[in-house]
Amino acid sequence: MAAEVAMAPPSAMRIEGDEVIGTSRSMASSIKVRVPLSAASSRLGGLGAELSTALVGRALEVFVDVERACSRFDPASPLSIANADPHSWHQGSAILLDALSAARTAHRLTDHRFDPRVLDAMIALGYTNAIRFEEGKSVTVAETMPAPVPPSGRWRPRVLPRLGRFHLGGERVDLGGIGKGLAVRWSADRLRRHCQDFLIEAGGDCYCSGSSADGTTWRVAVEDPFGADEP
Repeated sequence: MAAEVAMAPPSAMRIEGDEVIGTSRSMASSIKVRVPLSAASSRLGGLGAELSTALVGRALEVFVDVERACSRFDPASPLSIANADPHSWHQGSAILLDALSAARTAHRLTDHRFDPRVLDAMIALGYTNAIRFEEGKSVTVAETMPAPVPPSGRWRPRVLPRLGRFHLGGERVDLGGIGKGLAVRWSADRLRRHCQDFLIEAGGDCYCSGSSADGTTWRVAVEDPFGADEP
């Protein structure tokens, strides 16, 4: 079955109160970036509204770039091409190489508990296209389906950033477990070069920096794990 690819819609911008809010959809998640106008205007010579909007747009672009490089649902993505031949060397963008390096580090630091070699298991469980991850759409797994065999041993990819080349170590990988978190981190790095006050929210992954538009600390609602309506 051909994999469906969820294309990210264009971002939407608005000024609400004293902040710029940008929203988009990427990596099967709703993305929101908020930057108080006062935060940017104090650092950018009084051009808060115009430049804040540009900064928010650039922060949202990170998610599109990460999805384009690291998606396993797009057969034309560099990761999908490498997964089709994991025993060979491949060319990759800086984003993909950085993501693979971060996954390799997480694999080592967690004593292999974090392991991106779960692609075959994910497919066996029915996660075959990006649309299944959309809100309100779940995957039905037959109770009689045998449990996928988890990966074992050490994952040994090779990444050569200066040459733009990488090798998956002979095993297919899925970077979905780390990609969105990295996108949040890299988006925050991009914003931090120009302002200290901002919030990035990406489907449960959240990064808060500095203060909100009213000068107080950011307040984040967390869903009640016991099912109550109020956070």
